[in-house]
Amino acid sequence: MSLLSLQRYGEWYYTRYFPSKSFLREKMMRKCPDSEMVGQAMEALSSLFIEKNIIESRVHEYISQGKTAYHIRQKLRQKKFETLLVEEVIGGYADIFRDDETYRKVIEDFCHKARRKGFSRKKTLYELGFKYPDSEKLIGETLRDYNDYTILQESIPSLLRTRAPEKVIQKCLQGWFTVSDIQKVLKELQS
Repeated sequence: MSLLSLQRYGEWYYTRYFPSKSFLREKMMRKCPDSEMVGQAMEALSSLFIEKNIIESRVHEYISQGKTAYHIRQKLRQKKFETLLVEEVIGGYADIFRDDETYRKVIEDFCHKARRKGFSRKKTLYELGFKYPDSEKLIGETLRDYNDYTILQESIPSLLRTRAPEKVIQKCLQGWFTVSDIQKVLKELQS
């Protein structure tokens, strides 16, 4: 592969995916194992690199998706962006990460999905606690009306239509419901 075609590949890849410098270097090394030629191509492309802007754009995108600072850091490290730049950009958004309102819609949507899937309050809290450890107050507000017994009353009849009672109990236990609540609902349905 010639230097010119390597540069063109680098330009194309960079404008298509906006990778980090080190990720682009890896991609170019796969095309051409000559590290000296890759170094020359990277030098020729150096005017294209705007890593800080790319990181800011990705952080903004991830925030709009309701991702936490930890998740964003991990994603950007996977994409091989410079750690110092990532920390600098994320530091500029620190007040947004501390604001519960940033995650309100995501947490509410998760709670609704968990309810439809038949998760108990405990399992939902457990799942959310790992994703949003700083949002305990908001999670508590969202789950205030989340009653395990009511969820079981809603979900067990539909489960019984398609499954044997033993399988229904097994499914409910996977959702972290208590055996006593499951048995109460099943007795109510039998009478």
